[in-house]
Amino acid sequence: MDAKKTGGLIAQARKEKGLTQQQLAERLHISHTTVSKWERGLGFPEVSLLEPLAAALGLTLTELFRGEAGKPMPETEVVAEQAIQAAENDLRRSKRQTRIALWTTGIILLSALLWIVGSLFWEKYAAPFDLDLRGAYQSIQIPVDDYGGSWESGHCIQLGVQNWGEEADFWLYIDGSLADFGTWTKRNANLYLLEGAYGAYTVELHRDGSFYLELPGLGRHITMEKVFDVPIVSHETDIGNFAEDLRKNLFGQ
Repeated sequence: MDAKKTGGLIAQARKEKGLTQQQLAERLHISHTTVSKWERGLGFPEVSLLEPLAAALGLTLTELFRGEAGKPMPETEVVAEQAIQAAENDLRRSKRQTRIALWTTGIILLSALLWIVGSLFWEKYAAPFDLDLRGAYQSIQIPVDDYGGSWESGHCIQLGVQNWGEEADFWLYIDGSLADFGTWTKRNANLYLLEGAYGAYTVELHRDGSFYLELPGLGRHITMEKVFDVPIVSHETDIGNFAEDLRKNLFGQ
């Protein structure tokens, strides 16, 4: 390619089409100064612009390369044009493959992210779980107006549960004093019924390891946490007056 001859052909063809430098530049999405440089022989169009430039001017790529219109191209120039055309095709193919690769990578990353989020959600909220009720449990402070209790202005509820073989016993304490005892049964995966000598209670275990203890007469559940794997075991069968008064006050028993 001869920069002067190609520039002259671009200027000639542009004028024959009745286009200004600015109008040609707008069609190619470039600046008019770039068109001016071409026409003055100060540079060649980029490979990616050759085809749209030739189409805008009504020229063939052969004519654009030779800088002459309407004349056959020598064999050596034909080979050069074919090489440039092949390079242009390779460039378009490379861009297409790059876009496909980016889309594929994006889809893979999005799928992986959705899988991770879904797995975390399933494990935390939806997956079935089954926890055993065994060990020592203790409540948070239970505020009660009528009694001071040992925890500042409230009472401490403790529960000892054992499940050894056929034995499924529990002991319920209020401020360290035995308040009730009996046996328990499992109703479903995480719901248990405690049947004592003085009342019945339910326990619902939660996924985070805490659970609710429902006590009749209290009017709400008690949140408890497991403090030992070994249960608090008592062999007492007599409920002291202090614990009995507390039980009646707290549970209405």
